[in-house]
Amino acid sequence: MTDTDAIRDSGRGGAEFQSLLGGRSRLVVYGDLAGSGRNPAPTGSAGFVMEGGVQDGSWLATGADLQLRIDTDGVITGGGLFQGDQYAFSGQVSADAFDLLVRIGPPADSRSAANGIVGFVFEYTLRHQAPGGVEHSRVQPPASAGTPCRVVHYQPRMIANIGGDSMSTVQVPVCVG
Repeated sequence: MTDTDAIRDSGRGGAEFQSLLGGRSRLVVYGDLAGSGRNPAPTGSAGFVMEGGVQDGSWLATGADLQLRIDTDGVITGGGLFQGDQYAFSGQVSADAFDLLVRIGPPADSRSAANGIVGFVFEYTLRHQAPGGVEHSRVQPPASAGTPCRVVHYQPRMIANIGGDSMSTVQVPVCVG
């Protein structure tokens, strides 16, 4: 699969770690393509959830055949199979930025690959912005078309849990004004 074969669209998004019991945490990556291109309604259609913990200094989330690692330098790597699709993760995270490229496609030996189905590429380029008086915003979605997001609320959304169960209801940051 090549990135040039992918259909491109954009929207708003966010990423955050949520603390869990036992020293574990949940990585919530949220993307909403609403109002852009072919997707007129808010759907949260470009997000996922993975649960993991710190192992050998790196944050690691693993599923049956899938892994995502963030090393001590913030380099994101991983991939594997989930529900018959091949995933590949790459990127970089820091205190004020979250850059992640997720490639999803059929395995090379599948009928879909043989029929020319190339898959999806999700590119998250997220920057932390000072809340500016919004008391409940940890990661603010990026501004769109030069319009800053002044009000962010957390709202429940069903997000694919690619590290385990099929869907999880999680609170995600949503720009409301």
